[in-house]
Amino acid sequence: MKTASIDSEEILAQCRKLVSRQGIEAVDMRTVASACNVSVGSVYRYFPNKSELLLHTVASVWNDILQDAGEFNHFSEALDWFYEALRKGQKKYPGFLQVHGQSISATEGSRKHSQCLKQVRDIMMQALETDPDVDQNVFDADMPKEKFLDTVILSASALVQRNEKDCSVLQEMIDRCLKYRRNR
Repeated sequence: MKTASIDSEEILAQCRKLVSRQGIEAVDMRTVASACNVSVGSVYRYFPNKSELLLHTVASVWNDILQDAGEFNHFSEALDWFYEALRKGQKKYPGFLQVHGQSISATEGSRKHSQCLKQVRDIMMQALETDPDVDQNVFDADMPKEKFLDTVILSASALVQRNEKDCSVLQEMIDRCLKYRRNR
């Protein structure tokens, strides 16, 4: 056993490796302690129980998946970034998108998942609101921006889970929808 100190970031780095190699199901206190070469008590120092460890692991994986965000001039660029980030994440963390929600409690999992994807919503909302090709009058009570964005994010996620090579059909649907509404 390693006697040197370890911090929460080192623990989460090992958790990400476990998720990448064995899936989220592999993350438990003993396995993580072994992977970190520390005592179980060292893991408990930062994460009081398995649920907390899983919640932080999920957030850490999402942060890794979404790390290369930038600023986008067009909404389509933001969607391409998100889609590719998910595809790379799916390769790096096989099965994570499908099962991470099953590994943690529904309430806490939903809250943490929402926090993790807030970054995506903020980036994509910024792109949507500043895209010179998007007529902001398209959005109204029947199609609020927030619901439009949530639908796009869920659709892109579903396409990645189905192993689609790109999101060109989704891009085309968005383009046609916005053009149709603008040309009314």
